[in-house]
Amino acid sequence: MRLIDISHELLSAPLYPGDPPAETRQTLSRARGDDCNCTQITTSVHKGTHTDAPCHFTDSPVSIADMPLEHYIGECLVVSYPGQTVGDAWLRELDTQGCSILLVKGFAFFSENAGPILREKGIITLGTDALSVGPVGGEKPPHQSILGEGIAIIETLKLEGVEPGRYFLSAAPVKIAGSDGAPVRAVLIAP
Repeated sequence: MRLIDISHELLSAPLYPGDPPAETRQTLSRARGDDCNCTQITTSVHKGTHTDAPCHFTDSPVSIADMPLEHYIGECLVVSYPGQTVGDAWLRELDTQGCSILLVKGFAFFSENAGPILREKGIITLGTDALSVGPVGGEKPPHQSILGEGIAIIETLKLEGVEPGRYFLSAAPVKIAGSDGAPVRAVLIAP
C-alpha cells in the first residue's frame, strides 16, 4: 500500500483571487510559560484543498456537516484532461470504471451541463486540481449544475505527479455545522 498526499499545505496553498490569506496566531506558548502550545487559525473554508457543500452556490440547506462520508471516502478514478474546459462530449464518453468519485487533473474547468452528465454516470463527487470548477467570473454555472445534482466538489487538489488510474480516496471534510465548505486532507491509497 502506498499513500499519496494530494493536499496543499493550508497556509502556503494557492489563494483564490479576492480571498483573504489564512493566518495563524499562537494563543498559548510553552516558551512563554504556558502549560501547552495552542494555535488559533483564521481562514476561509475554501482555502487550500477543500470541499464545497450544496449550500455554497444553491439554495439547498445541505451544509458540509450534512454530507455523507461516502462522497469523500471510497474508490476513485483519476483522469487527465488536456484542455481548458472539459467538454460535455468528453464527459459523456468517459469510462468511469465503476467509480463514483472522479478526480480530474489538468486545471480544467467544467460547463453548466456537467452536473446532469456526471449524475447519469453515477458520479457523487468531482475533484479538480484547479482552484475552482469554474473560471474566475464564471464560477456560478458549473457550481450550481454540479452541486444542484447533489454531487460534492473537491477543489485545489495536488495532482501533479499522480498517474491516471484507480485509487482509494480518503478526503473527509472537517465537520462544521452550517458551513458551505471545509478543508480536507486528501490522500490517495495506491494498490
